[in-house]
Amino acid sequence: MLGLARPAMTAPPTGTIEGVAEDGQGQPLPGVQLTLRAATGWMVTRATSRTDGSYRFADIAAGDYSISGAKGRYATATAVVVVRAGERTVAWHEAVYQAEPHCLLGIDQSRCQQ
Repeated sequence: MLGLARPAMTAPPTGTIEGVAEDGQGQPLPGVQLTLRAATGWMVTRATSRTDGSYRFADIAAGDYSISGAKGRYATATAVVVVRAGERTVAWHEAVYQAEPHCLLGIDQSRCQQ
C-alpha cells in the first residue's frame, strides 16, 4: 500500500524587533504601550516596555511595519521599521510630554508621522 506524503510545511521567514523607549533626556521609559502594525494597517501584536525601557517583538514575518508607542502625557507617534528574515532590527523611541510636540523616534526618522 502506498502512503501519500504531505508536502513539508515551512514557517514563513521571520525576524525580531528590539528597542528601548526613552524620554527626552535619554532615560529609559518603562510602561510604554507599543503597537506593531503591518504596512496594511492591521495590528500584529502589542508589547509594553520593561523597567529598563526595553521591548521586543519576536517571530515577526519579514516585511514593513510601523511601531507606535503611547504612555500617559507623552506624545504618541509612529515610526517605520523593516523586518528582514533571520535578522534583528533595532529600533528606539524617544518620548516627550505632550506640551512639546515631538515624535517617538524609530529607525527612519524622516518617515516619522506626527
